[in-house]
Amino acid sequence: MTIRRAGPGDATALLALAAALARTQNDPDDRATIEDLREAWLDQAAPGLALIAEREGEAIGYLAMMPSFESSHGSHGFYVSDLFVTAAHRRRGTASALLAAAAREALARGRTSLWWVAMPDNEDAHMFYRRHANIEQRTLAFAVLGERLAEIARR
Repeated sequence: MTIRRAGPGDATALLALAAALARTQNDPDDRATIEDLREAWLDQAAPGLALIAEREGEAIGYLAMMPSFESSHGSHGFYVSDLFVTAAHRRRGTASALLAAAAREALARGRTSLWWVAMPDNEDAHMFYRRHANIEQRTLAFAVLGERLAEIARR
């Protein structure tokens, strides 16, 4: 297995993996586009980055992260928005290898933390993250999307 930074040529494979992740979370799997991924993670000027795991030339997992700042810890870091490994390749160290590569990227960029969240019912993710994290916080996540964002902006 190899882990490497994803580039523009990986957009199609990453989009398929992102769609698979969305389906595991009962989210629509057709919202993100190749252009979205390039703009967010893959282009030279993208604010975030993606790491891709491959086995024998097949994309089997990925991790995507964006710069963040956690004021309560004074920590410039990365927020891991996506960490996904295909079902056939789970429990073989792929997610741990992706997380280790993300930690190396963070440190190489002078960042001091990685943050992520997991769905409340994803016990496998909870067990995995507990093995790696040294902070666990109970939180609720909220988002504003689409028309609701525009509505709030008009206030």
